[in-house]
Amino acid sequence: MRAWSSVRFATSNDHKFEEARIILSGFGIVPTRLPSKGPEIQADDVALIAKTAAAQTYHEHGGRVFVED
Repeated sequence: MRAWSSVRFATSNDHKFEEARIILSGFGIVPTRLPSKGPEIQADDVALIAKTAAAQTYHEHGGRVFVED
């Protein structure tokens, strides 16, 4: 049995949310949209940008969240 079936996705992009919804539905996961992931740090390291955005979103909203970058 799956440990969870929902996740919150922080994005302001309608198309990215719809794409995630379609993909995740195939795994029985229902995404809920958060309006945005907040300000994006400026860095050359994409992993650092994504980690920072995910941490900020988690601290603001809690629970299972993911961001796109």
